[in-house]
Amino acid sequence: MIHFLLIGMSFWLSCHDYRHQEYPLWIWLVFSLLALLFAPLNLLVICFLLLAILAEIIDLRIGSGDFLYLATLSLCLSLTQILWLIQIASWAGILAFLAIRDKQKRIAFLPFLSVAYVMILLVNSWR
Repeated sequence: MIHFLLIGMSFWLSCHDYRHQEYPLWIWLVFSLLALLFAPLNLLVICFLLLAILAEIIDLRIGSGDFLYLATLSLCLSLTQILWLIQIASWAGILAFLAIRDKQKRIAFLPFLSVAYVMILLVNSWR
């Protein structure tokens, strides 16, 4: 059940991030509070929340929204799965950046994280 909720959140946030390079905090908050009903808070979630706060204070070249999204995914994924997710999304983002003609344009990273999340779920379902 939690994965369906998070896939819905991923789609919604990815659309916002792609269009505006940000998303409304209330959307993330609603989905995250619902996800907390199905999974307990853990140390990885807290670490990503702290990184999100740090990204708001210091320019880390990754938005705080990406860390908030990863915090929510950390409710149901292990550290290993999160590391794979970040690796897959990073490679996909690099390839997309190299493919665009306007190198000055910033790309939204959350859609790549979302696709990587679905890929992780598919791989885990085959096991």
